[in-house]
Amino acid sequence: MKNAVVNSALLLGSTVLVWLVIELALFPALVPHLPMRLHSYLGEVAPLAQSSKRGLRPEGDWVLLVGDSYAKGNGDWFLSVDKDANPPFQAAHVLHERSGRDVLNFGLPGAGNVYGWNRLPEEHMTWLHLSWRYDVAAPATVFAYFYEGNDLNDNLKRVRLHYPDGIPDGFFEGTAAVDRFIEAEAAYMHHGKKTLFYNMFAAKFVRRLVRGEWHRRRDNAEGRRATEAQTMDAPAASNSAAPRSANRLLIGGKVVGYAGGLQSPAMELNELETEGALLITARSLLRLKRQFQSSRIVVVYIPSPLSIYEPAAGDFMIQTYQGGPNSFAASDIRRRSDALCQRVNAIVHKAGLEFVDARAVLRNAAQIEPIHGPKDWKHLNETGHRSLAGVLEAGLFAGRPSKPCGKLADN
Repeated sequence: MKNAVVNSALLLGSTVLVWLVIELALFPALVPHLPMRLHSYLGEVAPLAQSSKRGLRPEGDWVLLVGDSYAKGNGDWFLSVDKDANPPFQAAHVLHERSGRDVLNFGLPGAGNVYGWNRLPEEHMTWLHLSWRYDVAAPATVFAYFYEGNDLNDNLKRVRLHYPDGIPDGFFEGTAAVDRFIEAEAAYMHHGKKTLFYNMFAAKFVRRLVRGEWHRRRDNAEGRRATEAQTMDAPAASNSAAPRSANRLLIGGKVVGYAGGLQSPAMELNELETEGALLITARSLLRLKRQFQSSRIVVVYIPSPLSIYEPAAGDFMIQTYQGGPNSFAASDIRRRSDALCQRVNAIVHKAGLEFVDARAVLRNAAQIEPIHGPKDWKHLNETGHRSLAGVLEAGLFAGRPSKPCGKLADN
């Protein structure tokens, strides 16, 4: 009996020791090398699987990208890479390669400024600070992406979702109500502690992996069965021609057509809506400044596709978010982009932060070849991401790069 107890204790102790070695040594060494398709199973430490840095944690004067899907790295480059590896696919990787700085992104598609600049950075930094092995210091530089294509629309959408019964009267007339809204949306109250169970990231990864892969295989099988059923019952494919492209772009002397509406500098918003959405931008930026008090913060103004391409013929058709007008002249789109850039620049200057206008560099690149598409025209392709990385690199080493916005309307 005594031997059985001793053996059981030795077995338990050995198991705990082995698992601690896995959790504190082996698994952290594995995280930066995991294939992209497994990153979502990492949970709290998923950002540390990004390959735009040298090791597990970003070290030294590291750089953080915050914002929406542009910060996340969406686009054709991402679509084309092997998800069974962990390859480069966006500006963060190019900036890491060129500058030698470690780079992380906390981007989220459709985030707007409240989630992109406030909620997601707070969540990720809180999760990492609570860990024993994965804690990171504050970044030396934060590049906060402002995307004119939908950030303002997403800001207003976030307010409407927060107040399903209607936005309160006078909500945008001052800063107090907006600040309360942002705090309610952005503040992340994590109830966890630096406990052994919280830090069992390898165990949680294995659990998520088993569950996730089981669900994925089941969903794939159901999808195949549904596709087979639809194929058997579906009518024969039509031989009719594809619809004429709504947008015809002149790029490098060639006409490129795109069948749907493309994102614009919030053309469908009226002045009151624009002013309200920019107020959310301004207050979110101040909250970002408070969160990263020791970091240098640079706002990067990113143009929408329709602001930087030449039309081959006629007006541009825009993607709408709230049922507004959807057809505008290229000259009106450029004037609107210029005006928005100046207003965002004024917000950044008032906050005492730095500003970079990426429009001229991206527009120059877009005159030669497409920097979006051909599959995903709402996001940058590899050429576009490499051009954007050049803007970031220049801003990183330019001291204080704040400059007035360039002008697209005269070009």
